[in-house]
Amino acid sequence: MTQRMTGAAQLILLSLVLAFGLASELYSQELVGRITGQLVDEADNVLPGRGRITNLQSARVTIAYTDGSGTYRAELEPGIYSVRFEATGFARV
Repeated sequence: MTQRMTGAAQLILLSLVLAFGLASELYSQELVGRITGQLVDEADNVLPGRGRITNLQSARVTIAYTDGSGTYRAELEPGIYSVRFEATGFARV
């Protein structure tokens, strides 16, 4: 003998499958932002440098380096940041 599910049981089973499936998708998402910039001098010459990107609320520091085109990138949690780069031969501003 085979048993058939009622409409209500099918709806509950479908709801559970969808809930667990969507929950795993939502759990995998992160709250991360990205900052990108380019380090150049007044004449637009590319500068190699290292930057400290500091979250002013948590004091967490992220170090970013420029690439060959002077571009830096960092992934950061939401917040308010201070960005400071240093390059050889340049005074701190």
